[in-house]
Amino acid sequence: MNIQIHVVDKNGKVLKTRVFEISENLFRHFAKSEFSTLGVSRKTPVVIDEELVELKLVLLSPFVRQALTGYLKDYLVGLLKGSLEKMGDSPSRLEYQEHTKDLREFPDLIQCIENDKYTHLDRMG
Repeated sequence: MNIQIHVVDKNGKVLKTRVFEISENLFRHFAKSEFSTLGVSRKTPVVIDEELVELKLVLLSPFVRQALTGYLKDYLVGLLKGSLEKMGDSPSRLEYQEHTKDLREFPDLIQCIENDKYTHLDRMG
């Protein structure tokens, strides 16, 4: 499962895409949470690799950026706290990997959403 964030120019050409891999559990959580309601997903024609496609994208306006980053930062704190509690004092390597997979993606995702260069979010990519 992934979330994608795009740099789209004024002509609708996708110049850059960042893909953030997340667990199925987190994907389901986001689908049922405030994350899925912040901003409006609209069918948007874009050009990817010289091909015109239509994607359901959220335009990252200043308000949407602020709302999404606020939500993600709050969620990250809770996720980090929960992961640390689940791992205990001496987690195995497998436990560590399992409980930190989603944590690794959050800082970069938040930074991309805050970066004005990125213009559109595909939250269900």
